[in-house]
Amino acid sequence: MNALNKDLAVGLNEAPGRLDADQEIDVVVIAGAGRAFCAGGDLGVIGAGREKNDLSGLAIRFCARACARCFGFARCGQPVIAAVHGARRRARA
Repeated sequence: MNALNKDLAVGLNEAPGRLDADQEIDVVVIAGAGRAFCAGGDLGVIGAGREKNDLSGLAIRFCARACARCFGFARCGQPVIAAVHGARRRARA
């Protein structure tokens, strides 16, 4: 469900520069594949850190890096739209 991991973070980090350099792109739409935009952090990576007892600043570093990726899109020359979708609550009867 599009969990944030190293590969996704690298892609998000590199995308704004490539998009900004392409004069053929008028608008950027960011969307997640599948049934959710993003599930959050990759629990496999977090679990591996726990097994090694290495959680020193993990959440803080993760959040800081994720925010840096978002700010990169804010500097794009094109308008950027996030098409966010995900789990919906069912109405109670």
